[in-house]
Amino acid sequence: MKHKKLYIIILTFIFMSLLVSFYFMSKTEAPKYLEGSSLKDSTEIKDTLRPAEEIAPPTETEKYKIVSRSIVSPESTLNKKKVVLLTIDDGPGSRTKEMISILEKHNAKAIFFINGMHNKANPGVIKYINDEGFSVGNHTWDHANLKKKNDEKITIAEINKNTELILSETGALPKFFRAPYGESNSQIRNFVKDQGMIFMD
Repeated sequence: MKHKKLYIIILTFIFMSLLVSFYFMSKTEAPKYLEGSSLKDSTEIKDTLRPAEEIAPPTETEKYKIVSRSIVSPESTLNKKKVVLLTIDDGPGSRTKEMISILEKHNAKAIFFINGMHNKANPGVIKYINDEGFSVGNHTWDHANLKKKNDEKITIAEINKNTELILSETGALPKFFRAPYGESNSQIRNFVKDQGMIFMD
């Protein structure tokens, strides 16, 4: 029952986000959707957007950056396009493929932040997320509150074990990290940065 309510909340959030994005699409040029990133440093997203399939590709690739660990902003002051960044936590789950199907109907992308502990019950779903063109982010192995871990080795193991799973399932290292419950400290954020991931709230 608890999981059913969670999925209803997630789907409601996705639906509302899509409504907001469609409202802004009517006010601006057609948006581009998040696909992945090629990072020069830990605060920059480059080459992350692609146009909707029915729209001609732009002459130059737009560049975006993460502001304050949670907001996406265009690098160029001339770029006035609005972007909604969708993120989904705590997968892989039994309804992940259904969520992907809904997103694909609207030509939308999202970052799926996964916990490795769910992989055994949902084999192949992480690979499926990646194969469908969605980013897979690191959300720790056990969804542990990292600030409550007194041993730095345990914290690092929580992150690294999940990174290894993502690498084995997708063939690529995760580009994004989200701390469970939003709980972190400077050591965690520095470690994540050293691993080449963008820390996101």
